[in-house]
Amino acid sequence: MNQTILTAIKRFQFPVGVIIGFILGAHTIFAGLIPDPPLIKDKQTLLYLRRIASNWNNIPIVTVNPNGSRTGRVGDIVLLFTGGNYYLEINTNTGPSGGTTWVGEQLTTVP
Repeated sequence: MNQTILTAIKRFQFPVGVIIGFILGAHTIFAGLIPDPPLIKDKQTLLYLRRIASNWNNIPIVTVNPNGSRTGRVGDIVLLFTGGNYYLEINTNTGPSGGTTWVGEQLTTVP
């Protein structure tokens, strides 16, 4: 074999070995289980955390335009599906009791 080829092979043996070792060992490296959280003795805190967990990344999907018909607080978000299109609707009412004014934008696929 050419001396240049042998030098190139020796130079890349270590990085290739590291990459192969990482691929073969990844299942062991990332297989750790997250332990259960400690018990929460305060009932109000437990209910609060359950409410957060049950609504995590859940956006209500509606089929009727919420503008004028659905009460919400400023910043509330719903996903409107109508006519085969999706619209992201955000409540823009201010004040303590909120209101029924929603502003929306049609969601499209980005090319």
